[in-house]
This record gives sequence, C-alpha cells and structure tokens, in this order.
Amino acid sequence: MLFQTIDEARRFIAGVTSADMTDALVALLIPVLVLDPAPGGGANTGALGHLGGTPVMSAAIDWPIPAMPDNIDAIAENGGSTHGPHIRQKLEQNLPYSFIGQLDLASASGALPGDDSLPDHGRLLFFYDIDTGPWDTGTRAGKVIWDRSPASDAIRHPTPVALKKAEET
Repeated sequence: MLFQTIDEARRFIAGVTSADMTDALVALLIPVLVLDPAPGGGANTGALGHLGGTPVMSAAIDWPIPAMPDNIDAIAENGGSTHGPHIRQKLEQNLPYSFIGQLDLASASGALPGDDSLPDHGRLLFFYDIDTGPWDTGTRAGKVIWDRSPASDAIRHPTPVALKKAEET
C-alpha cells in the first residue's frame, strides 16, 4: 500500500495495531517516488524539461551505468528475505540507471525569479537505480549529469537494451 505522507501511513497503521507496533512499523517505511506514464504513453513534457521517457542529451554522452558496489551483500541484506535476493540479482547485473527526467537550464533560469544559482545553459539529466536505490544508502544510487552541449547537438537516446530486458522480468 502506498501513502502520500508518513503521517498518513502512521494514522492507517495506528488504526490496526498497538502504539509500540505502529512506531516499529513506521520506522521500517521506505520513501518511494512513482512516475506514471502520461496518457497515451508519452513523456510528461513541458517548457522546462520532462519527466520519464528517454533523455535528450548530447550524442557524445553515454547512458550512465552505476559503479559496481563493493558491498553488494550489505545492500541486499537491507531488503531482508523478501527483497534481498532480487536486490542482489539486480546489483550483480550492473544495469544502466533508469532515466527520471531532465531540466532545461536555459528555460529554468528565466522561470525562477531571483534565483541565479542555476547555470543558464545546457540540461540537467536525472538518473536513478530504481531496483536497488531504496536499499542503498550510498551515493551510487543516483546520478545527475550536466549536459553543457547546445540544444541543437542533443538527441533523444533510446533506452538501453539491457534495461528493457530487465524491465520485462
């Protein structure tokens, strides 16, 4: 079951168990981000960028793959007996990151009044290891790429074959 907030989860759990058990169960909750496809199956696009779909980035940039962690067993153990074997399998496959979305910095710099902390060119591309990231407390679970190439040099990259095959299983 998914909850919008920890408080919502706490209220639900408290309705079916003791206060001590509620605290213990709430402590085990793992935050999750879910992206659903737009109607018609396309990416959610807008002037500032898009969520989901595939990245539009320089042809010179390869789709990123996370570094193989030294602590596969420790990460898998975080998933317990239910998720641990699946997490270990995915880590051992060393799959490419899933694409989350991107931000067009030229558009964003004008859309955020008074905020000059973002560069005014290129794109920020956000990737995440959706299969193992929630159990990996290190920095390898996500990657942000600043693609500084001109928009005219950017192409839509197809989803890597290995990632498509893994999604089918």
